[in-house]
Amino acid sequence: MDRQTELDLIQQCWGLIQDKTTTLADETASADTRRYRSKEVFELEMAQIHRRWPWPLVHNSELIGANSLKAVETPLGSLIVSRDASGQWHAFHNSCRHRGATLLAEGESRQAKRINCPYHAWSYTTDGELASVPGKQQCFPDLDKSDNGLLELPVKEKHGFIWLCPDGASAPDLDEALEGVSQPLAALQLDQLSVFAQHRKVWSTNWKIVAEGGIETYHFSYAHRESIGPYFYNNTAVIDVLGPHLRVVMPTKALATMVEKPVEQQSLRECSHTLYSLFPTSALLIQHQHIDWVQFRPLTFDKTAIAITTLVPTELRDTMGDHWQRNHDITVAVLNEDFELGEGVQGSMNNGALERINYGRNEWALKRMNDFIDGLLTEK
Repeated sequence: MDRQTELDLIQQCWGLIQDKTTTLADETASADTRRYRSKEVFELEMAQIHRRWPWPLVHNSELIGANSLKAVETPLGSLIVSRDASGQWHAFHNSCRHRGATLLAEGESRQAKRINCPYHAWSYTTDGELASVPGKQQCFPDLDKSDNGLLELPVKEKHGFIWLCPDGASAPDLDEALEGVSQPLAALQLDQLSVFAQHRKVWSTNWKIVAEGGIETYHFSYAHRESIGPYFYNNTAVIDVLGPHLRVVMPTKALATMVEKPVEQQSLRECSHTLYSLFPTSALLIQHQHIDWVQFRPLTFDKTAIAITTLVPTELRDTMGDHWQRNHDITVAVLNEDFELGEGVQGSMNNGALERINYGRNEWALKRMNDFIDGLLTEK
C-alpha cells in the first residue's frame, strides 16, 4: 500500500479504539444455513466459482531452478506445475496420456529433465512434450508423439505466485480477478520472499466458514484468549472492500505506543496484523517481518483442505530459522483454534437444527462475502 494509506489506516484504527468500536454496518442481517450444508449449493459453487477463478498454485520460490516440478491439488484436479529448461512456467494435468496413471504423488517436488510415468515408463519433458514410449515401434506404430503431450492449462506469474488461469468466456482473467488488490500486493514485494515452512490438514468444515473466521475480530478475546487474544484489541478492525476482496486491519496493543511516535516513524506492520482475504479461497496475513499464505481447497460441502505457508525474506530465510519456525508454529496453532471451532459450527449446520444464523453489524463483511457469492451463483 502507499504511504498515505498506511498512515490513514493507523489513524482509523486508533480512532476506533478511542471510540471503543469497530467498522460497522447500518443493520444486522441473517443467512440461510443451506449455504453451508447443501450438496447442490456446493456443486454450483464448484462449477461457477472454484473451477473458473484464478488459483495460486505455488509461490515462485518453490520451483527455483530449470526443470523443477511439483504436484499440486486444485479444484480442477491434480496438476503438475513445472519450470521448464528455459525457465518458462507450465501447468499440466497430472495424468499420463497412455492410460491415465498419476505421474507425481500429491505434494511431490523434484528437479528432473523428464517426467516418467511409474506405470509403463512413458516419459515427458518439463514443457509437456511426449519424449519416449517403450516399445513404440512394435506396440504403438501409429502414435503421433507430438499429439500426445501432457494436457496443459494456462498459467501466469504475478505478485510472486504462479496462477492457474482457467479459460472460457465466463472465467475472469487474472487482472480482473485481482481488481482492487494489485497495488497493495505489488507493494508487498512477494516475489522477494521465500517459502520457509508449510502445514497441511483436512478439516471437517465448509470453505466459507473458514473464510468467515478471518474477516471479523469479534471472537479474538474468547476463541484466542490463551494465545494471541491478550495482544489485540477485541472486536476492533478497519475493514475495506477492495473489488471482490477484503482487507482487514487488526490493531495490536502496540498501536498505543505507535501513535505517539513522529509520523515518519510510524509503521502499520509494527502495530497490526493485516489480512487480505483474496476471493475465493486464499488469504495473506501480513505480520511484522513475514507473511503467511493461507489457502483453502473445498473438497465437499463439509470438508476443506487447508495449507498454511510461511513466506519470509529470502536473504534471512536460513540465518533466522529458529525465529521463523516459532512464528510459523504460532500461526498454525492460532488458526487451528479457528478451524476447530469451524468444525463445531459445521456440525450445527449439518444437523439441520438451525435454519438461519445471525450477523451482527460488526460482521457485515461476512454478509458482503456471501452476497458476492450468491451473485456469482445466479449468473447465467
